[in-house]
Amino acid sequence: MEVINCIKIDEYMKCKEKELGQHAPSKPGKIPVRLNKPESKVPTVYYFVILFLTKWAGEIVNNIVDVVLYRERMSAVSCEPIKARYSEVSKENADLKEKVASSDLINGLMITDMEKRIRDLEVDVTVKERIILEKNEGVNILWEKN
Repeated sequence: MEVINCIKIDEYMKCKEKELGQHAPSKPGKIPVRLNKPESKVPTVYYFVILFLTKWAGEIVNNIVDVVLYRERMSAVSCEPIKARYSEVSKENADLKEKVASSDLINGLMITDMEKRIRDLEVDVTVKERIILEKNEGVNILWEKN
């Protein structure tokens, strides 16, 4: 890339704007003071390359984040009908659970009522059997007398 040929800060700024555009992740102008000092042991071009690559990577990450956020928004929009249908189904499910619970209560009451009626009928049958046995004994006693 052209950034390797940059020696001065102005050259680097022009190259960066050309490659990354106006909307680079950071504003131009903030470059370490060490670049202007002659005692700096690292050549200026290395600083330019590192800064450029860092900003370039930031631009790429920014684009990736934009794409991910866009996809998330699109999926949220496409899920709205599903969410609406889910809320309807869950409401119907809750209503059905209430009906089942109330029908279980009614069924339980009906079973209890029927058990009581069966016991009452058993008692009636037992009483009538005793009455029949007593009358049979009475009839047997009468037949023996004759």
